[in-house]
Formats: sequence, C-alpha cells, structure tokens
Amino acid sequence: DKGDKGDKGDKGDKGDKGDKGDKGDTFFTEMDNEVSLKGSNDLVVTVGNIITTGYIQVGNGSTCDSSNTGAISYNYGINRLEFCNGEFFEPIGMSANYNCNLTCQLGSASSMGGSDYQCALKLDNTVTCWGWGDKIISVPDSLKAEQIALGQLYACALKLDHTVQCWGVRGHTTVPNGLVAKQISAGTNNICALKHDNTVQCWGANDSGQNNVPDALTAKQVTAGHGINCALKLDNTIQCWGDTHNNPISVIPEGLLAKQIVLSFNHMCALKIDNTVECWGRPGAGETTVSEGLIAKQITSGYSHTCALKIDNTVECWGRPGVGETIVPESLIAKQITSGYSHACALKIDNTVECWGNNEIVNKKPTNLVAKQL
Repeated sequence: DKGDKGDKGDKGDKGDKGDKGDKGDTFFTEMDNEVSLKGSNDLVVTVGNIITTGYIQVGNGSTCDSSNTGAISYNYGINRLEFCNGEFFEPIGMSANYNCNLTCQLGSASSMGGSDYQCALKLDNTVTCWGWGDKIISVPDSLKAEQIALGQLYACALKLDHTVQCWGVRGHTTVPNGLVAKQISAGTNNICALKHDNTVQCWGANDSGQNNVPDALTAKQVTAGHGINCALKLDNTIQCWGDTHNNPISVIPEGLLAKQIVLSFNHMCALKIDNTVECWGRPGAGETTVSEGLIAKQITSGYSHTCALKIDNTVECWGRPGVGETIVPESLIAKQITSGYSHACALKIDNTVECWGNNEIVNKKPTNLVAKQL
C-alpha cells in the first residue's frame, strides 16, 4: 500500500546515485536534515559509503498503523527499518529482511564493526568472509594473513610480511605508506596498528581526535572503538584517547592492571592480571555486569554484549539478549572467541567454527569451515 506522505524536510546535499529499485522502495541520500519519502510494506535502504545522520520515519497505512515507525541512523552505520508499533528504534546493521509485524523484531540496538559479517583465518593463512556485503566478504585475491580485524563496512588483515591490507566500502581502507605492524584493531571508522617498536599509529576518521595518539605512548595491545581508542601499556595500565570528554569508557577503574582489553560502543572490558574480568562504561543492558567468580583467559565484546572464554574452555556471554548473542550453544568447548554487533563465534578445539546470534552469520557460515583464528 502507498504510504502516507511525510512532512517535507530541508533539502540536503546531493549524494551519489544508488542502485535503482522498485518505485517507492529504495532511496539514496546524503544529508543532515529530515527526509520524507513514500514507501511500501517493505522499504529497503540501499546505501554505499554515504550514510544518513538524522531520523528516518516511515508509515504504511496498513495493518501496522505506524505513522511514527522508523529508526535513528547515526554517522557510524546504517539501520534497517521496521514496521511495528510506532516506536523509534536505534540503528541495526543490515541483515535478514524484516517485515510488517505487530511484534517488534529488532529491539533497540546499533551497528558496530563486523556487524553483519564475519571472517576467519584458515589453516593455510587465507581469509574467508561471509554474511552481508559483497565488497566486504569478497576478500582480495592471494591475501595471506596472520591476523584479521573487522570494522564497520570494512575489514583489515595483518599480512605475513607484517604489512596491512584493508578492503570494503570505507575510504579509510587506504593504509599509511610503509606501515609495518604486529597487531591491528578495527573500530567503527578508524584503524589502529601496534608497531614493532611498541608505538601506535591510527588512521581513518578523526572527528573525535581518535587518530591523535598520545606522545610517547608505548603499548602491548591496541583496541579501536567508536570515536575512542585505547591501549594496554607496557606496565599493564590502560590509556585512552579521542572521545574522552564525559565518556565513562575513558574513566579507567583505579588501580586496574590488565592483560587484555576490548572496546565497544558503550562499554569496555579488561581481562585482569588475575584472570578476573572487569567492565565499565555507559549504563546499558547488563554488558558491564560480570558474573561473580568468573575466571577467563580471553574476552570479546559486541555492541551490547560481552563474552568470556573461561579457563575450562567453556564460554559465557552477558548483556542484551538481542537476537541470541548471549545464548551460548550447549556443550560448546572453544579455544578462541570473537563478537560482532549481534553475534558471537567460537573457534572450537577441532578448529571448526560455531556462531550464534544473528542469522546472517549463523546461516551463511561456509560449510566444513576449518580455521586457525577468528
């Protein structure tokens, strides 16, 4: 059915033309103002590396009376629209199609690095990716790597010669000339590399100063987030830079000494020297609430969930249930774990891979995949 006509928004800057779809079903825009459009029961938002930064509202005038239905799209990702009960939803990564249903299917969530795709480093050091986004899951030819890092709409690999190669649909896939590194981390829209002299170099978006690495910083691990980056220093303390003003992520617990750190949109976690886990950040859905007595050897975080690989090789996840990213498969025994926006994956003892949460990841995982790292 033809949707009700929304109020006309201010005219924004003209964006590149997107792929043409059925009339009323597809739009492409670059603007900071409100946009009005007509749609049908299913509205597919087709966007490349130009994204919206305001509200999107859709009404279809049919059985789901949703004159206020829509979502909020921030400058770090694209959301999928949902027709349900007329509420606003925060953005979700592009994944399986959703349609008119009186029961809301999305929840309130947002999109982060590796949101709707996942990659694995195979036994022969080649990389395979699956999920949404042809430009992301299409790995460069002849690429062999020793580490992979997944960002929002792009991915990077630390190659066998310790150079870095990135691909996807974001402009910051261009790596600084001459960069040689020993560890990389991909955030929402910028990348950081730990160099062999233990210094850190970051590139990509710098809207919050996240590329302005503190002088004289030396580290043993770096992690990139959304507008903020953090490093685990040689003395096992943590230092963050970028969006640190009134940002609780940057308020490191006093006296904390860590052996691994992970950074998400709204929270940060540390695997401490004694193998306990501590998380902090903005109040959310319980992603900072660690179960009492948890002892771990690795941690990972998604948008609103956190997972830990325990000493006995079992996995525990906590935070917003979402689409099942905190529901660990029964009897899972793993040697490495990783998370995206709404999914988590484990590298099992036999080198097979098991994922849970977002069906885009679960259902599209390559058959008989055997890997050495996620």
